[in-house]
Amino acid sequence: MRVVYEIGGKYERPEPCDGLVNSSIDPRVTYQRSRIYDFTFDGDPAGLETFVRHCLYDEIGQVLAQDAPLLKGQSLTLEVGMKPGALDLEKEAILAVYRERPDAGFALTRLRLRQRYCFYGPVTEAIERRLVRDLVNPAIQTHTMERAA
Repeated sequence: MRVVYEIGGKYERPEPCDGLVNSSIDPRVTYQRSRIYDFTFDGDPAGLETFVRHCLYDEIGQVLAQDAPLLKGQSLTLEVGMKPGALDLEKEAILAVYRERPDAGFALTRLRLRQRYCFYGPVTEAIERRLVRDLVNPAIQTHTMERAA
C-alpha cells in the first residue's frame, strides 16, 4: 500500500523568493514550501496515520493533507529529494523512531521524503533555471518540476 502525506505551516503564506535564492528575482514571484512523506507499507493504514500524527505532525502549527496536494494555485511546482544512497538525516531519524515501535501495526517497506516548493506569479523559463540551480544540488539530489496547465 502507498500513502503520501504533505505537511506545511498553518500560518505560512506566500513570501518573496529573495531569501530562497542567491540573488533577487522578479518581486512578483513568491513561494511556499511543504514537506512530502511518501510511505509504502504493509499492514494497517490507521497505524501509519497514528505514527505520522504522533511523530511528524504538529497540529498546532501545521496542516496535513493525505494523498492530495496541500498547496494550490501555483504557477510552478518544484520537488527536491535525496538521491538513493545519499545521507538523509531526517529520513534516518524517522526510520529510527519507527524501529523503536515494533507494535506500530504496519511494516514500512519504503520511505521517500521531498521538499515541495510552490511558486506563484510570472515564473519565466529563466527564473525556472535559476530556481533549479540555487535549490538543487545535483550531486546528491533529484528534482521534478511541473508547470500549471
